[in-house]
Amino acid sequence: MSKVLSCVIERQDMLRPDLVTDGKTLKALRRKRGLTQEELASAMQLEVRSIQRWEAGAVKPHRRNIRNLNDRLQKIDLCQHPLYHLLLGQDGAVAILDGFANYQHANNEFESLTRQFGYQNLEGLYAGDVFKFWRIDIPRITSVDPRALVCSNINSVEYSVRDHINGMQVPLRHHVFVVRQKSFATMLVHEVYAAPLEDCNYCHPQVSKRTNPLNST
Repeated sequence: MSKVLSCVIERQDMLRPDLVTDGKTLKALRRKRGLTQEELASAMQLEVRSIQRWEAGAVKPHRRNIRNLNDRLQKIDLCQHPLYHLLLGQDGAVAILDGFANYQHANNEFESLTRQFGYQNLEGLYAGDVFKFWRIDIPRITSVDPRALVCSNINSVEYSVRDHINGMQVPLRHHVFVVRQKSFATMLVHEVYAAPLEDCNYCHPQVSKRTNPLNST
């Protein structure tokens, strides 16, 4: 996958998405995404009062927060991302999620795996409702809510866990990484591999972090 990521080049977005410029546009874009103020605040790792004050025009967000808001709220089809088809074409089970940790698309291997869990259609599902790794392990390992990974200093998380499939414990290795690019909304990529059982007993999580994270305050 590193070879794919090394091919990333920044380019101007051919689309012209709506941008957050003031409280009125923030409110409109939040509603367009179907988010409550509480959900947006959680994803931004902020107090809901901050969102309320911004939308009311009582205070203007810092430019770092405006940048984060635009990255979270731009309604850009992820298939426009230059890495989209390359990622889904990799060997193994691969899925792409939006910045709120909702599944957007998965390749055949990933869909086949999740059908064993009883999920016939992943699109739009929150990752924490599908895999224990998202719901329990990511918050425990990183202290970050999965919906807030894209605006944290986390680059990737890799860990082996036992998942229950058809009443059996199956060892799986999960690898989640954040794809950040200047001209496109940030997305999450989830890869799953079969893992040796001993990995689940002795494997330590591998977490990669950015050295110059954007502050959310």
